[in-house]
Amino acid sequence: MKRVTIRVPATTANLGPGFDAFGCALSLYTDVTFEETDSGLEITGCDEAYTGPDNLAYTAYCAVLGTLSEEVRGVKIHIDAHIPICRGLGSSAGAMGANVLRGNKLSTQGLLNITNAMEGHPDNLAPAFLGGLTASMVDGGLPVSVSFPLHAGWEFLVLIPDFTLSTPSPVPFCRSRSTAGTPFTTSPTARWCSRRWSLGTKSCCAPPCRTGFTRTTGKS
Repeated sequence: MKRVTIRVPATTANLGPGFDAFGCALSLYTDVTFEETDSGLEITGCDEAYTGPDNLAYTAYCAVLGTLSEEVRGVKIHIDAHIPICRGLGSSAGAMGANVLRGNKLSTQGLLNITNAMEGHPDNLAPAFLGGLTASMVDGGLPVSVSFPLHAGWEFLVLIPDFTLSTPSPVPFCRSRSTAGTPFTTSPTARWCSRRWSLGTKSCCAPPCRTGFTRTTGKS
């Protein structure tokens, strides 16, 4: 049977004015192993609440196989997590795992398209796929993202509260105002960043310090 291990970075998003637009990959990683079986689903390494067919890694795995018109048979998924649950991991790992097992038939943009359709916004997804600091927007229903290098001297401090908030939930301090149109006002900033980068306006950026993903494959 085929087996692959995907390493995915933690991501942070909604940076500064970039609500649902700016994201960043961090040097905290989780390894997710996918092993094909004849039938069934087995997910280990995480809380029992996340071991069902609604697990994001599994649903993304199935979505990629569906895009490739491949039959979804059985799979064992083991999560070696170094990222707190509900803080940025899931569909990107599942999409990468399925794609590697099928010979990388889909491009990174193709995987981003699939996972963005699942999650509704690319701000956390883009840095998981591309690494570094990303600016993203949705144009014509499809995500458009560009990755920028981070200053090699930057360090990040992560503060994790003792409660969780799922993505669809409103941020408590934003309840007094509507955020429905916010991505449409911040995403032009992403377009501006992308345009300046493509024109070679890079003077504000230091040499690259990217934090993408690595993968190892094997057969058992």
